Amino acid sequence: MFTDIVGYTALMGDDEEKAFEILKKNRKLQRPIIEQYGGKWIKELGDGVLACFTTVSDAVNAAIKIQEACNVSKDFLLRIGIHHGEIVFEDNDVFGDAVNVASRIQALAPIGGIWISESVHNNVSNKKEINTKFVRAETLKHVKEPVRIYEVILENNSVQQSSSISKSSIQTTPDKSIAVLPFVNMSSDPEQEYFSDGLTEEIITDLSQLKKLLVISRSSMMTFKGTHKKLKEIANEVNARYILEGSVRKSGNNLRITAQLIDAIDDGHLWAEKYSGTMDDVFDIQEKVSRSIVDALNVKLTAKEEAILSKHPIQNTQAYEWYIIARQETIMRSEKGLDNAVALTQRGLDLVGDNALLYSVLSTSYLYLFHYGIRPEPSCLDKARFYAAKSLELDAHSPQARFVQGMLAFKKGNVQEASLKFKEVLELDQNNTEVMIWQMVMYILAGRPDATRPVLDKLLKLDPVTLAPKVMSGTIEFNSGNIQEAIPPFKEWLKADPGSSWTRFNYSWALAMNNEIKESVEVLDKMIVDAPHSTFGKFALFFKSALTGNRESALKYATNELKGEAAAIDYFTLNMAWGYALIDEKDEAVKWLNKSLDFGYSIYPLMLKWETFHRVLSDHPGFQAYMQEIKKRSEQFIV
Repeated sequence: MFTDIVGYTALMGDDEEKAFEILKKNRKLQRPIIEQYGGKWIKELGDGVLACFTTVSDAVNAAIKIQEACNVSKDFLLRIGIHHGEIVFEDNDVFGDAVNVASRIQALAPIGGIWISESVHNNVSNKKEINTKFVRAETLKHVKEPVRIYEVILENNSVQQSSSISKSSIQTTPDKSIAVLPFVNMSSDPEQEYFSDGLTEEIITDLSQLKKLLVISRSSMMTFKGTHKKLKEIANEVNARYILEGSVRKSGNNLRITAQLIDAIDDGHLWAEKYSGTMDDVFDIQEKVSRSIVDALNVKLTAKEEAILSKHPIQNTQAYEWYIIARQETIMRSEKGLDNAVALTQRGLDLVGDNALLYSVLSTSYLYLFHYGIRPEPSCLDKARFYAAKSLELDAHSPQARFVQGMLAFKKGNVQEASLKFKEVLELDQNNTEVMIWQMVMYILAGRPDATRPVLDKLLKLDPVTLAPKVMSGTIEFNSGNIQEAIPPFKEWLKADPGSSWTRFNYSWALAMNNEIKESVEVLDKMIVDAPHSTFGKFALFFKSALTGNRESALKYATNELKGEAAAIDYFTLNMAWGYALIDEKDEAVKWLNKSLDFGYSIYPLMLKWETFHRVLSDHPGFQAYMQEIKKRSEQFIV
């Protein structure tokens, strides 16, 4: 017999002292009853208890008595599972398949309930005092054959989910919230990892477009890849009620996928299924998984959402594989990966002809090649614009193509248009955390960091594990002029991503703004060593000289090559202006400030506190006009 306290893990996180008190009460309640029915208390497993009995009826009667006593005390709620089978005693412990089966059945039982296996039912079915009813046949983890499960009917069972434990669990976790664990690659070929990750991504994307579901982001869930944490632990970390886990075995064209949906509050299995077929069946399997989740959670779909789940935008399985690989490459955003994404999507288009989804990934690849400074050439933006338009011609509701259009509007300096585009994307794909981040960036650039709070609150719910929300929190503080508050999250960001020039750029900027010049220079030196030929490395040479007051050296490093590259990338313009202000090049500083306007930058709250510009440029008419312009733009921006 296995017993388990409902919601104990959540209570442990909220009130450790109270949780230990509940554990003591549980022992005091259960131990004498187990002994009364001739049972042996084997051990505690966290908040669970394992016991064994001489007869099946003793075990069931003890379970009934325990639930009755629990119902009277109202201190906590239990789930109980019982199985009959052979066990082995060794060193005061017990082993055997029967132990595993009892544990699995307990996890499925309802709050305040007792579920038993068929072997137990067969032994007590002739006992008048014990009433049972068939529930279902269940495929249990590590058990070959399905187990038929029965419920023990308890008289006067008024147990409701009203104990302090269950209340704390339910109130702090959104009811319609789900986390999709990375599907495990069971193939012998590690190269198939992309497919299992891609399938995870596709299911998350499908579910994210359903308005009534809160779906934890891919970025947070990928941090649990290969984890040995218990599902309850993961659910508590991401604050989701339901967990989907599964595996993929792909061998050539053959495919085998398993999936199961678990209620993490009580560890109950809502649904489990195995799918076997070929790659030609992958679209149907993906849809079945999503629909099974919808059915299990009683989510009512709109006609539009029905169409989303039914939609198979790439019918050719080879092209679909290439799409999945390409999409994973765009997430990684390396030069090699983005080039591979371009090649794969182009091969897919050559195979199937015009396709909205493939065009959207192709446009994203070119956008990222430009935006992340890998290939900051106008031709990349032209191709991103062309392929996004091609995607929207075929699918006017493509979220990814609209995102690219929003980014292109931003690149042209139209922050207002970009913000509206991102709002459109979030109407179509409400849980898209990348677009949420960019929406907040637009608010910041428009001089409205105050408007970011509702978006940040939702991002924290969807992406609770990764650094992204912390980084955004730091960015918001920074652009509000609260520089000291921004440094800790930026430092944590650099620690997590030490090789990124983009991360170093932001951290060095924050340090310099906080007058930590020595520390800022140390970060710039690493940029110079690690990326000497990139725009970041060239800029670091110029800016280090300006920060340390070396005017001659700064002017030497302000080459036409650097100025040409920096002028094409939005986030360099303000810092080029800062560098020139530091060496008293007033006209150049104002010129670069005005270049930032071309990119839509009107960061008024930060500029009010940017001491260098006010000290050096306060009497420059161009600076006064600039400050008036960003104030006006900030006030006119529509949130």
